Amino acid sequence: MESRTKRHLKGAGQRNDMAKVLVVDDEKSVRMALRKTLERDAHEVLEAEDGDVALSRLADTMVDVVITDILMPGREGIETIQEIRETYGRLPRIIAISGGGQTGKADFLDFTEQFGANRVLEKPISRDQAMRAVREEVEIAQSARESGQRRGR
Repeated sequence: MESRTKRHLKGAGQRNDMAKVLVVDDEKSVRMALRKTLERDAHEVLEAEDGDVALSRLADTMVDVVITDILMPGREGIETIQEIRETYGRLPRIIAISGGGQTGKADFLDFTEQFGANRVLEKPISRDQAMRAVREEVEIAQSARESGQRRGR
């Protein structure tokens, strides 16, 4: 039987500019803004309003990049990042985002890298910031995937 990780990665993001991106944020306006921006950049975008929904989507659909808010009700971003890393390893790439809540932006974002986020962005995120970050993370994911295939993985 095929492992969950192999099944998860097989077929995600063929070598081109388009990628599958999962946007996780409890604020619908943030999800919609990121969706609009990333779809303009030719990416397929899935949405989840919290970490539990995100993990459910990942169990069913392969993605190249996850963009997740840190502060959310229910399963918050750090728990979600940890679960993604434990289940799927180094792919998908993870971009953590936060407006900081009551303690300050940098505190939460610095903390997330220790738990497996590949990149952090402070809200509000500009269109250019979002597109550039996703493009760079997709490129890294595709290179890693190709490297693994060359080694027979």
